[in-house]
Amino acid sequence: MALRDQPYLPLYVQDFLTDEKLAECSASANGVYIRIMCLMHKSEEYGKISLKEKDICRGKNIGKTSGKYDGKVEIFAGKLARHLPYNFDEIESGLTELLDEGVLSIDDNTLCQKRMIRDAEISEKRSVSGRRGAIASNNRDNNPDPNPDNFAGQFAGAKEAANSENEYENKNDIDIDKEKGFAKGKGKAVEVEVINDVEFDAFKTWISTNAPKVAKMDEPFTRDQYYAILKDYRLDDVKHTLEAMHNYKKLATRSAYLTCRNWLRRDNVPTLSGSPEAPAGPTPGKVGSALGAIAGALRK
Repeated sequence: MALRDQPYLPLYVQDFLTDEKLAECSASANGVYIRIMCLMHKSEEYGKISLKEKDICRGKNIGKTSGKYDGKVEIFAGKLARHLPYNFDEIESGLTELLDEGVLSIDDNTLCQKRMIRDAEISEKRSVSGRRGAIASNNRDNNPDPNPDNFAGQFAGAKEAANSENEYENKNDIDIDKEKGFAKGKGKAVEVEVINDVEFDAFKTWISTNAPKVAKMDEPFTRDQYYAILKDYRLDDVKHTLEAMHNYKKLATRSAYLTCRNWLRRDNVPTLSGSPEAPAGPTPGKVGSALGAIAGALRK
């Protein structure tokens, strides 16, 4: 389901309340912003409000046609005044504040909210990946391999269902040329599927920019670890933890993924199921098992 078809607006309350840019805006601008996001939620292009030719023609009669935003603030204010419970001056003033602080932006003739646009892109990618996975699964169920010992058939099935670059455990025997899309090894070179994961690449770029100490750890995040942690925690909570790791002076651990998970548990960050992830307890050894058996016998 597309985000625009959902009856609610995905509003991250903590991020909204702690947004430094939004905090610089007046109460009136905050009210205008909430209403604009509601309109953007139902817009044809999620997170965007675009001017039509009739809007521009009407705007020419409003007043200024130039200035800091080339007169487009007035045109957008005139368009939004027909949908918001505020007068033209309140909308124009609120829009100007939101644009000046970078909460909203204007791209050509389109008013944009970058977070909403990014959420829509991620939602669409996950939807496409889900459909591809379902199709691949149905194909395997409807067309089982008549020869289960056939390695080529198994490899083809795995390749079809994959959603990331094929990986080989023995890197000494097989070397993948990602640019040309071939795997070179002891035998004949075979073509492999190379798929760019835009979402994971954006996450790695974010770490390099906002938490460079984490990016330089001995074991940085892998693609599988990225999607594994997103099954349990919100991306914003993960990013906040990574920033805290970067700011920690004695960051001496090896694995970015395991350290991030440990910090999330330590800080009792709620999981997507609504409760903090319980730390794994120690596995009882022989002594522990014996003591448990004695305790059970005493209770009897």
